[in-house]
Amino acid sequence: MHCIVPIGPPCVDLGVTTEQLNAFALTELADLLETAGTVTVISGLEPGWDHAVAKTALGIGLNLHIVIPYCGWEMKWSAGFQKKCQTLIDECFILTYMSTDRTHDDWPANSYMVSIADAAFVLMPAGYEKPKERGQGTYGRLWAANMQKKQIVDVWPSFRESGY
Repeated sequence: MHCIVPIGPPCVDLGVTTEQLNAFALTELADLLETAGTVTVISGLEPGWDHAVAKTALGIGLNLHIVIPYCGWEMKWSAGFQKKCQTLIDECFILTYMSTDRTHDDWPANSYMVSIADAAFVLMPAGYEKPKERGQGTYGRLWAANMQKKQIVDVWPSFRESGY
């Protein structure tokens, strides 16, 4: 699997902190990515798992392809998070804006990210069900992965066992 896309809800929905996700990503996940033969990570840079995986990708020398729904989408993030993301944007391999229309939702970006990935690295606790219809955000990306029959790698058990 050469190209992966992370899928996971915001930290608050997982009951974890950004620091816990970053620590897990920089240690355990880095090993999983290298073992899987990953070359490129595709990320929407959303806070939480998506951002942690993107940051790890650059940290271990992988290509980072960032996909954002439209130029200005990042304005919905806090100023501090925008600054963290700008560093990743400046260093990424490819930056793709899906539209110039600021009323655009994130579905086209989610569907596109999944379509060019070989697999999805999903961080979702038990109890999160597979979405039955296309949604936004995490659920949209997970729905697309299931519909496109992508390999889904459940990293939640590894995260819980890691103690982070």
